[in-house]
Amino acid sequence: MQSFAVQNELPPGWNATHVSHKGKFDPVNRQVKWGPFFDNQPRELTYQTTSSRDTANEALFAGPASFDGNRVVIAGSRHVRATVRLASWKRSANGDLTLTLHGRPGAELTIEVSNDLQTWTAVGTAMNPDGEAIFQVPASRASASRFFRAVAGTDSTPSHFRP
Repeated sequence: MQSFAVQNELPPGWNATHVSHKGKFDPVNRQVKWGPFFDNQPRELTYQTTSSRDTANEALFAGPASFDGNRVVIAGSRHVRATVRLASWKRSANGDLTLTLHGRPGAELTIEVSNDLQTWTAVGTAMNPDGEAIFQVPASRASASRFFRAVAGTDSTPSHFRP
């Protein structure tokens, strides 16, 4: 191999930063580009992405590589989904539970509860205006034998947690 170049196309509403190996993000064409490289040294090409508030809960990333002019589709995981992460929890003296959740800004989170991780019941919703949502679970719903999950929007994978 004498030369190669790589590009990755980002979905609408996504931006790239911290592009490795002197790569560049082209915001007009929504592409991260590396190369050309004129050697056969292995490289792990990376970048970080962020999405705007109005992007879908699931996104597809795609792009080709070119090795000596031969186009090859980049393999590997190409999908990402919005997630919700438990940042902290606190139980008050009366048994109420306060959950602090981190996730995509602007998402509406549905909080669900289960005793068996099979059957889920919604206990309420929390707005996530700036990436952090705080949700109060009344003591009557916050027994020690329950599991909780947060679902962002309608099509994302639930994030399970047990305080």
